[in-house]
Amino acid sequence: MESSRSRKRARQDWDGAGAPPPPAERAVVARGGASPPWRDDDRDGHYVFDLGENLNRRYKILSKMGEGTFGRVLECWDRETHEYVAIKVVRSIRKYRDAAMIEIDVLNRLAENERYRSLCVQIQGWFDYRNHICIGEALFQTHENLEHLAMMERVLGPLPEHMIRKASSSAQKYFRRGARLNWPEGAVSRESIRAVKKLDRLKDLVARKADHSRAVLADLLYGLLKFEPSERLTAQEALDHPFFRNTT
Repeated sequence: MESSRSRKRARQDWDGAGAPPPPAERAVVARGGASPPWRDDDRDGHYVFDLGENLNRRYKILSKMGEGTFGRVLECWDRETHEYVAIKVVRSIRKYRDAAMIEIDVLNRLAENERYRSLCVQIQGWFDYRNHICIGEALFQTHENLEHLAMMERVLGPLPEHMIRKASSSAQKYFRRGARLNWPEGAVSRESIRAVKKLDRLKDLVARKADHSRAVLADLLYGLLKFEPSERLTAQEALDHPFFRNTT
């Protein structure tokens, strides 16, 4: 794994666009642990695959679990550990590759400094495959944009209408008449709906976990998690919040 020290990450050879393999490699047929024939990425930089193919020699692709801004998440079979895993395959575009490396550095730092078992996302490992950063993650996380938005609304309340109206044309499919989230009507499965319903409202979660400070803690969290970035508490405002000043 890469070092998580606070120095700038060294630029690697694969940080560029990456050249396709020679014709001999393109002709390889995926058998056993062999890689599939080389294909160009789609126009958005997503990795193009068929179910049943290999994602390097270790992982067999079983299904596409979801797709988001950064890339696609594939359910795979790990031939070494004999278990199912989720692998985020990041788009082969420079800014997303760089963002993925930052994510890896952060997750590695969390793992190295964790003293107690927590609910933080645990990175299982990562590798670079045909100019795509691939990150192994916990299998049961949401990777559907609509479900993710529904989870946010469930915990924090409705998305502001002015933000919905400003959504890009490609994001309009997640909303009904530009006024509210297309949920649960747009859910991909009943399991997805149940997963969202199981989430606690933020105030209820705080009420269960905190005692006398629950109201002031909830106020702090709502201030930090507002949908509109300009309305969120700044770092200094957060430090000046009553939650940190009232320590008795």
